[in-house]
Amino acid sequence: MLEGGAASSRRLPFTFSAQGAVGRLTLTDLAVAGLEIDRLELEVSDVGTDPGVRASDRGAPDATTAVPTTAEKFQRRRTRLASMSVRVTSAAIDERVAAVRRHLASHGIAQLSAKLHDGFVSVRARATDGLAAADLSFRIQIVGAGSHLRALATAVRVHGHLPTPGPVIADRILAALLGATDASGVVERPHVRGLCDVEIDLVGALLWHLMPPSGWRLPATGDVELVHVKLGRLAVEIGFGPAGSRASDRDDDSQILHLGPAAWRQRQPIALAAAHDLMHTVDQQLRDGHYEDAMRGYRVLLAAGGPDQPVLLERILAVAAARPAWFFDGLELARQALGRWPQFPPAHAALASITLAQGDAREAANHLAQVAQLASAEGDDDQAALAALAGARLLRLLEPKSATELYALALEHDPASTEAADSLADRLADEQRWPELVRL
Repeated sequence: MLEGGAASSRRLPFTFSAQGAVGRLTLTDLAVAGLEIDRLELEVSDVGTDPGVRASDRGAPDATTAVPTTAEKFQRRRTRLASMSVRVTSAAIDERVAAVRRHLASHGIAQLSAKLHDGFVSVRARATDGLAAADLSFRIQIVGAGSHLRALATAVRVHGHLPTPGPVIADRILAALLGATDASGVVERPHVRGLCDVEIDLVGALLWHLMPPSGWRLPATGDVELVHVKLGRLAVEIGFGPAGSRASDRDDDSQILHLGPAAWRQRQPIALAAAHDLMHTVDQQLRDGHYEDAMRGYRVLLAAGGPDQPVLLERILAVAAARPAWFFDGLELARQALGRWPQFPPAHAALASITLAQGDAREAANHLAQVAQLASAEGDDDQAALAALAGARLLRLLEPKSATELYALALEHDPASTEAADSLADRLADEQRWPELVRL
C-alpha cells in the first residue's frame, strides 16, 4: 500500500506542547498512502534553544503547557519518534485488491479478494496454469521483527489440482498486494524476505511518504519498536512505542519448528515466523523454480528433525501434490501425517489434489469435504466455502445428496456465491425439499 510515489506537499497539522526542556509534536487522524494515522508523536529535545519558545512558557519541569508557537518552527530540527498508531481499514484493502487485479490477471490469477478476519487476512483467488484451473485460498498473518513487520502467507490450500505448488502462487499474490520488491534497502517499499514472507519497514516508509514532501526533516526512529498488532474484521491496528516496552516472546527456533499442529496453532504467528526462518534457504529454491532441489532440501530437513514438523510437512505436501513424479511419495506422507494428526488440513488438501489428478473424483471430494469442515471449525469462511464448492462440483453426479450438503455449507460461508445458491436451489428441487427451497 506504500508503493506509490511520495505524498503531495501539504501542511501537517502538528500540535506542540512543552514539558520542561522537552517538547512534543502530536499529529492525529491523518490519512496517508492508504493508511490512517491515529496518533503520531515526535519528541523535541532542548526546546529552550529554539527562538520560538519563550522562557516564560517553559514553566515547571513537570508541568505541560501549551505553547503559542507554530509547529513548523521545528521542521528543520532533528526530532525523535516517540510513538505511532496506524490503521489499515477494510476499504483500503479493497482498493489495493482492485489495483492489482489487472497485473495478477496477466499471471493467470483472477477473482482475487481479501477480507479481514479476527487474527488474519483471508485471501482467495482463481488460478489458471496451462489447461488446469482451481480455486486457491490462504491467510496472511503479521508478526513483529523489532520495528519492522513481517507478512506471512500460511494455510495455503489449492482446492483442486494445479501443476504449480500453491505456496508459489500465494507468494506472487502476497508480493503484489503489498507492492513488495526483491531489492533490499528500498525503505519506501516492502521487501520480499523469502517464499510467502514479506518484510515491511512501516515506520520508515510512512514517515518517508509523510514528512519530506511537506518540508519536514525525518525524525530518528531507533528508539521505537512494534508494541502491538491487532487484526479485526474492520481494520488492522498497529502500534509502535519505546523500545523494551514489549516483553520478548521469541523462543528457540529449533524448538518451535517441532511443535505439533495443535500447539503450533496456539503459538502463531511467532511459530510461523520461526519456521520460515529455518526453511529460508530451501524455500528460496522453490521460489526460484528449482523444484527438484527444493524437494531434496525439504527431505533433508525432515530427516534431520523428525516427523513432528507440521509446517515443513505442509510445504512438502504442497510440492508433491503438484507434480506426478511425486504423487506416490505425497500419498504416503499425507497418510502418515493423518495417522499422527487425524485433523491435519494440509494432508487432506494434498490427498484431494493428487487423487483428483489421478481421476478418483469421489475420493478427492471426500478429502475436500474434510478440508471444508476443518476450515469451518476454525472460522475461515473463504477456505470452507471454496473447499465445499469444489467437493460439491465433483459429487453432483456421483453422490447428489452429498453434493447438496456441500453446496449448503459453501453458501453458509459465502452467502454471495451465485454458483452455490443456484446449485443448491437445483438440488433441493430435485430432491423435492420444498420448504427448504422456499426458505432459500
